[in-house]
Amino acid sequence: MKSHAFAAFSIFGWIALASPAISAIVIVDGDTFDLDGTRIRIDGIDAPEYGQKCGSRDCGVEALEALDNLIHSGPINCQSMGDDGYGRVIGKCVVVGQDIGARLVSDGFAYAFVKYSADYVAEEKQAQSMKTGLWRGDFQKPWEYRAEKWEVAEQEAPD
Repeated sequence: MKSHAFAAFSIFGWIALASPAISAIVIVDGDTFDLDGTRIRIDGIDAPEYGQKCGSRDCGVEALEALDNLIHSGPINCQSMGDDGYGRVIGKCVVVGQDIGARLVSDGFAYAFVKYSADYVAEEKQAQSMKTGLWRGDFQKPWEYRAEKWEVAEQEAPD
């Protein structure tokens, strides 16, 4: 994982980042990153979990690398959409004029997370029709992957 220096400030619910300065960004997975101790979850998308496989491909790493490349391509602005109940800020983020969520979904590195938002449904249909990213082969949706992992963990947990 890369760590780069960025400055952070907040105006009217926006977290604005500009390079270089005092804060560090660490990519956690394909839809989440840390900014100087604050975890930000990209609004409206769900990317494969780190370590998740899609057939023979390591799609969790592919998604993480796609987010990493976008985040480090220029100054980032994130609007806080609230808290997700897991200690993460839900952010609508833009880098170099591009909506990060839209880009990740249209490039096939994340799904439109329609359980919470319909913002990226068109981008997902485009990626699916072009067989881009996740749509190139076998895959399991991240929410199904997580549910399966929790089911296994519950079976293995002592009473």
